[in-house]
Amino acid sequence: MVPFLKNDGTQNYIPGTSFFKAWQYYDFDAKLRSCVMEAIEQVEVAVKTRMVNYLSKKYGVLAYKNISIFASPFKIATYKKLFSTVDETIKKSSDEALKAFCEKYCKEDGLPIWIIAEFMTFGNMVTFFRLLTKHDKEVLAKYFGSNSVIFESYLANLNYIRNICAIIERMRANACNARGDRHAR
Repeated sequence: MVPFLKNDGTQNYIPGTSFFKAWQYYDFDAKLRSCVMEAIEQVEVAVKTRMVNYLSKKYGVLAYKNISIFASPFKIATYKKLFSTVDETIKKSSDEALKAFCEKYCKEDGLPIWIIAEFMTFGNMVTFFRLLTKHDKEVLAKYFGSNSVIFESYLANLNYIRNICAIIERMRANACNARGDRHAR
């Protein structure tokens, strides 16, 4: 009922507030979050698929282990943190398909990038994108009709909005406050 409080520091509600109006507000917001999450999931799958396809063709199935694909040695700490997080997620997984794959194909080298990507969150994927060289980011962004700077900003904003949806915050109150760089047209 917070959205219906007067903006005067009191605990009084705006005249005409009712539980029905609050429920309508909540119901609208729940439906909006659901639609937004569905759309973001489609973007996530498309971006992950394109990144995995491009990087594995260019650098091989263990592309994520090839330090030369990352923009700067100064980002190595971010790289280590990212893949440490992903490795922990994989170790904790009870995914039967992963276990069957590992029994048959896993080597000491590591898992192929397409399996690693399955265990990345949207935020992990955005971080991974940020770590890539300018050239690789440009190639990936161009596929989606953008340039790397704007595309990276889109991904960061989508991640922020996705997190709002995931923790069931009010979309109407937060979506317009999405972080990220703003670019002139």
